Amino acid sequence: MVGIKDIKENLWAIAILGGIFGAISIFTPAWGLISGGDFMVAWYWNLYYVSAGGGTFGWIDTEEMLFFLDLGALIVIAIATCILLMAGILDKVKNKKLYILNLLGGILLILGPTIVLAGAEAAYAGFFLAYNVNVAMILPFIGGALGILTGVMGIMEKRSE
Repeated sequence: MVGIKDIKENLWAIAILGGIFGAISIFTPAWGLISGGDFMVAWYWNLYYVSAGGGTFGWIDTEEMLFFLDLGALIVIAIATCILLMAGILDKVKNKKLYILNLLGGILLILGPTIVLAGAEAAYAGFFLAYNVNVAMILPFIGGALGILTGVMGIMEKRSE
């Protein structure tokens, strides 16, 4: 049976898992649309794919607000991913307890998709009534929660010492 002591000893692994979720979200589609037998998906790095007409890839126009929202989210998620992975690895390899970085990485990881969710709804009313969220919108929330969890648990552990 896994106890709280086992979890505290492996906070580094939970932080790395949060960072892995962030990395996966960078390389998977963030939002899309299914209509009839065709679909369209878009990534945070502004690439999109439309299956209609034989399938085409393209880039979101730089004049579109979505270009800046997706790019901003990509930058925040990439930074948060690096922070969580670095903090987890340093904790395991060098026994450096950087729990405040876990907390910061978790908060930033949640901020990334929130930028797109709030910004797209503000710029294009009803955007997510027409478009669906995909894996890359959900995983940062899970990874961010793991980062925040490891940060809070680690800080609480340091305080009790």
